[in-house]
Amino acid sequence: MSLSEIDICNRALIAVHGPTITSLSQGTEEADKCSVLYPQIRDEVQREHFWNFAIKQATLNQLTGTPLFDFTYKYALPADYVRIYRLENSRQRYKIKSGELHTNSGAVKIEYVSNVTDTTKFDSMYATAVSLRLGAELAYPIAGSTERGSVLMAEYNQYLKRAKRADGQEGTPDSLTADLFVDSRHDNYNHPRDWTS
Repeated sequence: MSLSEIDICNRALIAVHGPTITSLSQGTEEADKCSVLYPQIRDEVQREHFWNFAIKQATLNQLTGTPLFDFTYKYALPADYVRIYRLENSRQRYKIKSGELHTNSGAVKIEYVSNVTDTTKFDSMYATAVSLRLGAELAYPIAGSTERGSVLMAEYNQYLKRAKRADGQEGTPDSLTADLFVDSRHDNYNHPRDWTS
């Protein structure tokens, strides 16, 4: 069963021994803090990893004008873009600059981490990671404890490694060997997945 925003926030509040909430708009200190911190932390944890539930594909729209130097073309990134996962052509050199993708290719297809806000789409381990990170942020303002915050942040970092490892096992690995030498010679080698965590 998927967790709601309130479920995730209440997990965090329970972790810091705070009172639970029924709504982000109920007007209590706990609800006010969660309404501010939850969206920020949800998005930050999505950026921490190439979560399978958040990966999308897109053909990018070419923008008018050209970059001043380095590249020939620039493309608009999707509105829900969080970070790049890979280009269809893994040998294609590119840079993300000013919210645009710059490259020398006349056509670009990408896979990217999208900004997912619908909790029914969340991986269960991702949701737990968010609650731990939120708890770490809430520890001082709700419980007045920096020590509890440090403990929860350590738990978050350890749990995130497990979550990333499990998420990375959902499918056959992307081939890195053939492109590793070629890509490492460019100044923009973007690692397609964190295999060491």
